[in-house]
Amino acid sequence: MAIGWFFLSLFVLFQAFSYIFQSIWLYRISIWALVPTGVTITIFVDSLIRIRLDPIKLILVSILGTLVLYSSSLEGNISPFPFDNGDPSFQMVGVLRFTQTALNLFMSGLLVYYCFKLYIVAPLYLKSITLINLIGGFILGVITTILILTGITLVVPGIYMLPFGIGVLIMTIAMIKEPKLAFILPFKVFQLNVIKEKNGIPIFSYNWASKNKFESISEQTIKTPKTMNEADQQTLLSSLIIGIDQVFQSILLTGEISEIHLADRVILLYRDHKHPLVFMLEATQASKSLKNALIQFTKDFQNQFSEFYEEMEHIPRFEPASQYVQKNFSFIP
Repeated sequence: MAIGWFFLSLFVLFQAFSYIFQSIWLYRISIWALVPTGVTITIFVDSLIRIRLDPIKLILVSILGTLVLYSSSLEGNISPFPFDNGDPSFQMVGVLRFTQTALNLFMSGLLVYYCFKLYIVAPLYLKSITLINLIGGFILGVITTILILTGITLVVPGIYMLPFGIGVLIMTIAMIKEPKLAFILPFKVFQLNVIKEKNGIPIFSYNWASKNKFESISEQTIKTPKTMNEADQQTLLSSLIIGIDQVFQSILLTGEISEIHLADRVILLYRDHKHPLVFMLEATQASKSLKNALIQFTKDFQNQFSEFYEEMEHIPRFEPASQYVQKNFSFIP
């Protein structure tokens, strides 16, 4: 995103110089600076929404950017324009005005869409900060665009930079106050289990959906003795995955399973071969940040609890491990 701000600064700088020196070429360069700005904004926003970039968005912004570059190079699409007080300026006319407007609308629409979707899917405790972020996105994307499209900037030079700056400031404050905003949309994390490799029984579980940091299997069984509760389901799932892994290794002579991809989620598995444990993470999608966090959690867990591995039947010993979840997965809402 820093690259985007750099090119946006170039746009403002060259546009100011074009007015001072009355140079159409400087004005044209300022327009060219908006093209890489649009590309970087698209990449940045799309990376907050998805794990992998959407090629359709990249193709669309590339086409719009190419049209802007071409139309801005044509003679007659940039013309001198005097303000009401007589100061000379420039304005985009003809095809350039349409292509530049299309690029601005695309960038603004993508930004507002991201902020709105973020607010919709955010958990309850993040609703207020996502609302602030949405207000900033609305000011930045909608108000700024309205000022440009209605021609008010031709009456009050540079007025569009006021809502632009306010919107950027509000969104920046929201992101700094709650960095988790950047990780709400790309993926959703469900469950973390630490499993005994020998029999597939979990000795520690952390559930993001219910915010149940840790609960021993015996405690959950007492609460719902006549139904398959969450602990029973996790034990069954863990045992099944460990069993499948052992089948692949012993019969098919393959390596250990590291990822299992299902229709709506992926299961990440990580081992440290010095200890008889498997660390299992369930999420909608795999990402480098999740894998790194799982590896670091594994190291912290083993450093803290390796001396208790001989007494793994005493599950409450591992209850303090929730602090390492909060430490290594702090970016997850």
